[in-house]
Amino acid sequence: TQVQEISNTIMFARILKQSRSAHNMVHLSNRFLTGTAIPAGSFFRFGADGPEKVSTNDLFQNKKVVLFAFPAAFTGTCNLQQNSFNAKVDEFKKKGVDGVYAVSANDVFVQKAYQEWSKADKLQFLQDFNVEFSKSINQTLDLSAKGLGARTNRYSLYAENGVVKQFFAEEVASQLTVTDADTMLKAIN
Repeated sequence: TQVQEISNTIMFARILKQSRSAHNMVHLSNRFLTGTAIPAGSFFRFGADGPEKVSTNDLFQNKKVVLFAFPAAFTGTCNLQQNSFNAKVDEFKKKGVDGVYAVSANDVFVQKAYQEWSKADKLQFLQDFNVEFSKSINQTLDLSAKGLGARTNRYSLYAENGVVKQFFAEEVASQLTVTDADTMLKAIN
C-alpha cells in the first residue's frame, strides 16, 4: 500500500541520513511521487487583468513540464534556485520541455514584482493559493513561528502528460542541494 511505501521510504531516509556517504542520497527518499499523477487542482497566475485561475490540467496535460517550488520570494536561497532555473530554460526546451513553472505561496502581485526584480522573464510564476497543491503532495512548511504561515517546501518535479517522472525535495528547505536546475537537467532523459 502507499502508506507502507511511505513508511519504508521514511525508514530508508533515516538510515541514509546516518551514513557519512549519503550526503545527497537521502533525497532519494522523496522519489515516492515518481510515477504518480499530478493532482487535480489549480494555481493562480498574473494575467492581463490581474489574478487568473488556471487548472493543473491546463498546465500539465499533453505537455512536458518542469515545476520548482520555493518558500518565499526575495530571499537568498530562493533567489539562487530561481536564478538557476531561469538561466537553464533554453536547455530544458532542448530536451522537449514546454514550460518551466516557478511556484510559491506568495500572491501573484508579489510574484510579478519578484519576477520583474530578478529579471526571470523565461519562467512562468504560479501562486499555490493556500498551498493546496503542495499539501496534496505532502510538501508544505509551517513557518507560523516566524510569522510566515504555511509555505511550499523547496521541491522540484518533471512531469510528462500529467505524470510525475522525476521528483526532488530538500530535506532542509533553506538548502539548495537537489532542487536546482542542473540536478533536474541531469535527471531528465
